[in-house]
Amino acid sequence: MHKSILVTDNTGRPGDLVEEGERLLRKLEEKSFPISAAFLRYIDEEGLLRLVIVSPFVGQEGPLKTYGYIRNAVDELGDSVHFGLGDISVMSPSWSQFRDLRRTLEGEGGSRLGVRGAGRWLDEDFYLYRWNPDLNG
Repeated sequence: MHKSILVTDNTGRPGDLVEEGERLLRKLEEKSFPISAAFLRYIDEEGLLRLVIVSPFVGQEGPLKTYGYIRNAVDELGDSVHFGLGDISVMSPSWSQFRDLRRTLEGEGGSRLGVRGAGRWLDEDFYLYRWNPDLNG
């Protein structure tokens, strides 16, 4: 079965983390938090799914302040999301990890994003929520 059906959170409780991630991202956007990219990635060696949020806020204010901002959004959503801060990674669009990912997704051999772009599984381990890599805040 597809991971969008089988997804469980890191405590083993069944749940649709794709929808929960979307709720969290919408809450952040309601608070005018800039999102350059966001994706849910299955980390095979760890056996977990991780929500990765890429934002210029990380470079401007630092990861600690960014996690505090995300924590407030999670708290406001209450029981409608089961993401903890340990399930979320943040990065700046200027960091090399994001530039490498961008080259992979938008690479010279043809974009993996295709015409449909975000809001879908790009492969069985990578769900793309948002893709606006040129956003600088």
